[in-house]
Amino acid sequence: MNQRTTSGSSLIAHQTIFARAGRTAPGFATTYQTFERTLTLRQRSKSAIQNYGLSIAKVALHFGMDHYLL
Repeated sequence: MNQRTTSGSSLIAHQTIFARAGRTAPGFATTYQTFERTLTLRQRSKSAIQNYGLSIAKVALHFGMDHYLL
């Protein structure tokens, strides 16, 4: 897990996780939009929103029964 990746491949991996969570975890898309809007209004950085969002997507995938793809 300590493997470093370029920012481009890391971004693609994050987008893939977000896309899978949106497809397989019921309610993830609307919940994430609310989360993103709230943190934007609280003036959090874009990277903080993405990092927290990635963690939420992973949890959503785990409990959305898509854990065998992780």
